[in-house]
Amino acid sequence: MTSPHGRSHAVVVGASIAGLLAARVLADTYDHVTLVERDDLEGDPGTRRGVPHARQPHALLSRGLSVMQQLYPDVLADFRHAGALTGDMTDASRLALGRDRLTRYKSGLTILFASRALIEQCLRRRTLALPNVTLLDHVRFRGHHLDHARLRVVGIEIERPQQETDVLTADLVVDATGRGSTTPAWLERHWGERPKETRIDIKVTYTSRFYRRLPQHLGGDLGLGSLPQQPQERRTAACTAVEGDRWHFGLAGSLGDHAPPTDAGFLAFARSLNYPDVAEFLATLEPVSDFEVHKYPASVRRHYERMRLPVGLLVIGDALCSFNPTYGQGMTVAALEAQVLSDALEHTTTAEQLQRRYFRNAARVVALPWSMVSGGDGSYPELRQHQTITSRLATRYFNLIQHAMKHDGVVLATFFAVMHMALPPSALFKPTFVLRLLRHRARPHHTSTAPAT
Repeated sequence: MTSPHGRSHAVVVGASIAGLLAARVLADTYDHVTLVERDDLEGDPGTRRGVPHARQPHALLSRGLSVMQQLYPDVLADFRHAGALTGDMTDASRLALGRDRLTRYKSGLTILFASRALIEQCLRRRTLALPNVTLLDHVRFRGHHLDHARLRVVGIEIERPQQETDVLTADLVVDATGRGSTTPAWLERHWGERPKETRIDIKVTYTSRFYRRLPQHLGGDLGLGSLPQQPQERRTAACTAVEGDRWHFGLAGSLGDHAPPTDAGFLAFARSLNYPDVAEFLATLEPVSDFEVHKYPASVRRHYERMRLPVGLLVIGDALCSFNPTYGQGMTVAALEAQVLSDALEHTTTAEQLQRRYFRNAARVVALPWSMVSGGDGSYPELRQHQTITSRLATRYFNLIQHAMKHDGVVLATFFAVMHMALPPSALFKPTFVLRLLRHRARPHHTSTAPAT
């Protein structure tokens, strides 16, 4: 069948989660979609070179899971069949802010407890089952192929193993190569301009390990986490249940701080947290893997929406905007960008219209999670981020929310619904919500001493 808009062939560079989601929506309107991936995907996707962060804990937010279920009907059953677990965000986990445990409350926000490798494997299986999607793995991407006369990208240059460089022609190219994307440099070299960037040099280092999970652990809860109270604290912890009867235990430090990848160093870092339950639980666990360390230098937002681009080129996922992983937004934002791409494909007829609509609306999708990252990380004085009066007032307001979350389930659920992008930020400013904050304003802090066993 031929596309009514002349959409014959689309190429997606990068077959990770953002690329898979892009290929899924492109398959609705293009006759053929080719995924190009440099790694050999017959191997373990959790250790492949193109996803160095896959061995660190990941979070798929409630909104991201919802979008994936729309794109892949019954995908939640696929995740569960592969061993993933699900639970309520604020009722299935023990969460603390600083030294105080947050109240427990059924928020209605479903969170997926699974490794990133499991999520990617399930999405790849479903995407490649589409009759018009083809995977070319173990192929190196050498750059976009530009038709200077038509001012448009008409394919990509690729290099297969032991072969010369070749050109794969396409009507549309989507860059899903991650935060190491070479598209900005290619544009500067061949187009004379690169996208402007906003950067937050957070210098996060993750150290993680898998441990054996027993049914009695945490009384059946599926997670244990300690969030930093900014701007004083630099360290955070996340322990989540994953497939294979394992815990994925990750400790992270910002601004150059990190947990040493040794038994003693890892435990000492956990003991330095204000929330003692983390170290107490860690000390009881049996490791089933080596340590993995991943360094994340900076959150980077590339403003493609502000520049004139060659037609036929789109960018998605971390190649468009990469976030401090502590916030757990990456996979969800990639899903929302795929949703934006689907909308643009449905409501445009020309490549020019498609490009304008996609980048304009993708920028809107990125704006909320980026504001969370810039507002949180920007509070660290070492980063010397300009703090306007508005941002300082927002920080004070956020401090009120943080305090109320330790006591008030409605405040807790509303805040996480906004964080999960299931509610708009305006939900945090409704009169009834503000009254709840003021009610808890004078309430003293409490410290949880319940054992985490």
